[in-house]
Order: sequence, then structure tokens, then C-alpha cells
Amino acid sequence: RMALLTRRLAGEPLQHLTGRAAFRTVEVAVGPGVFIPRPETELLAGWALERLARLGPDAVVVELCAGSGALSRALAAEHPGPRYLAVELSGAAWPYLVANLAGTAVTPVRGDMALALPELNGRVDLVVVNPPYVPEAARSALPGDVLADPPEALFAGADGLDALRVVVDAAARLLRPGGWVGA
Repeated sequence: RMALLTRRLAGEPLQHLTGRAAFRTVEVAVGPGVFIPRPETELLAGWALERLARLGPDAVVVELCAGSGALSRALAAEHPGPRYLAVELSGAAWPYLVANLAGTAVTPVRGDMALALPELNGRVDLVVVNPPYVPEAARSALPGDVLADPPEALFAGADGLDALRVVVDAAARLLRPGGWVGA
């Protein structure tokens, strides 16, 4: 116990110590190399579930920058039926995504969000993403446990919008007319 306390006092995230993170109605494995899902992202999940309630069982849902897969796992658990796909590029995050989505209705997809799933262009009903959005200049203002997350999951260029620019293009490519994007 003392070793865990020492690691926590040194700034290691609690979720890395336990290896788990709670997100809405699910729990996912996390550790070094994968973004720890934040409670604020549960608001995005709630918004997505409201949209899913309006769609039929043939809906297609794509999560970009999936990380641990917490968002997709929660959506699929709370609203079964649609086809769910979760896209992740990071080699460090990939094993967490695969493990967390095993036994669920979500298909993990390894790839760059800018190019992933071309076979679904114009056919996706809902795109959800919790992209990196922190400006690089804000790095020194972040607490140590946040900085334990992978930099590519936190920082998005000088203005914090680099990833969102890619999301806009990817969503425009993937979404059917009348589809939704939530970020």
C-alpha cells in the first residue's frame, strides 16, 4: 500500500495505479499510453445517446480518436443495435482499445481518422470524438496527472484546434446527409 501511496503522491494518476477507469455505466482498462476518460466526456455520451434514440437499428456510429474505447463501449452498452466502429491510430492505445471492446458490439479499427473507413463515406449517421484540444502553450499549466496522458491525446498545435480541423474534414467525408458530429 505504501508503494501505491508513494506513486500517487509522485503524481501518477489513480487510474494508472488501479488500471481501471469508470465511464458512465462501464469500466475500461487504462494505463500509460492511453488517455484516461474524463467525466466531462460523459456529457458527449449523453448527447450522442439522445441522437441515437432518433435513429433506427441500422444506424452506423463511428468514434474517432477512440483511445481506450470508453465512449464507444458506453454507447453500445446503453444503446445496443447500431453498428459501432472505434478508430485509433496510437500503437500504445491500441491494445487497450482492443481489450476494452472485446465481447462488445464495437469493432476496433486501427487507422488515422483523416483516412479511416473510406468504405463508409457518406453512410455514417453519427460521428463522436473526444479529440486533443489543448494548445501547446498551456502545457506548463496542466497538473502532473493530466500530463501523464499521451501528449498526442492532449495537445493540438498552437491554438488547440489542429485535431478539430481534421475531425471536420473526416466527419464531412463520413457523414450521410443529415448525420451528426459531436466533439
